[in-house]
Amino acid sequence: MPTDEQFWPNPVLKPGVRERCGNMQGPELIRELLRSGLNIAETDDYDSVVSTNLKDLVEYSTRYPFPNAPMADSSDGLKIHDPTPVLMVAAFVKNTINTKTKKTKTGNIILNGTVTFDKIGSLFTHLATDSVYPDKDTAHKMVLQTPGSLLKAVYENPHMTDILRIVSSSIEMTKISFLMQNLVPDGLSKVRVGASIVHGNGVFAEHQINAGDVITMYPCDIIALDNPGGGMRLYRADGKDLTRTEANVYIAYLCKVQGTRIAIAGDPDKYCPAACAHIINDGAYIDKADFTLDEAVQYTEKSCNTQNCHFVSVADCAMVAIATKVIQKDEEVFAGYGAEFWGHIAKRGNL
Repeated sequence: MPTDEQFWPNPVLKPGVRERCGNMQGPELIRELLRSGLNIAETDDYDSVVSTNLKDLVEYSTRYPFPNAPMADSSDGLKIHDPTPVLMVAAFVKNTINTKTKKTKTGNIILNGTVTFDKIGSLFTHLATDSVYPDKDTAHKMVLQTPGSLLKAVYENPHMTDILRIVSSSIEMTKISFLMQNLVPDGLSKVRVGASIVHGNGVFAEHQINAGDVITMYPCDIIALDNPGGGMRLYRADGKDLTRTEANVYIAYLCKVQGTRIAIAGDPDKYCPAACAHIINDGAYIDKADFTLDEAVQYTEKSCNTQNCHFVSVADCAMVAIATKVIQKDEEVFAGYGAEFWGHIAKRGNL
């Protein structure tokens, strides 16, 4: 076990954490550290200060399973084999993206030729596969040999350690890390944003879009995870603080990542042709929480008749809008949100 001097480097811990954690050991200590948050000192001398501190912390974290994963001898029979330092997942993902993709000056990924779902799917599948976590011993060696700039990537998002409180596995953390990178393909410019015929802004086809085409990406300015105790926790992908008022706005723009407990939301004031799926409207809506069965049926029929796209997960690491039928030039793009969504929004007062 690291000595007191090794484990408590001052630039890593927020004030008061040492006093609260001084007598704790093992998983209890890791949980309290993640609960309390970590604070890296501002310095350019990563190799001598930040790098050393992070290596000590990550090396220690390899000794224990993920914060809320069952212990190896837990009564539910689940076992954690070769636990790896989950704090490093974001850094591994970032490193994979930097080494496996070409980017434009604006950060968009470069896909040669026409942007298709198969191309995007293949790219994200390969990236996610390449980011699958190594075993404990390999990860341990990589951590000790990793340059400070990569270790710093773990902490580029101040909320990363808070997210770790409810993340369930390194695979889930990999998906979250990819989503928060907001990767969009260069050259995806099939639509524009303009005044909707239904409500506020909407998305319109710049030219004919065929069924099965990728229309646009769903940006991830906000990441949301289901809480084990119910409800959701929302975080900004850029690491800035999120107020309750802002969270209430973003609730209306959440899109569930199929097959996961993750949802993402785009900032309604930020969009571009390649990433504006969060601006796509429903062709119908319900403006009250206590709607009747007849009203739900009427909504569903109108929504289905106008719908010409749906949102699809790409390797659980990105979301895209896919055309379900031919969309003509200047036609508005519509998705179906469902009566339950509108009832929930009306109940919250977002309409």
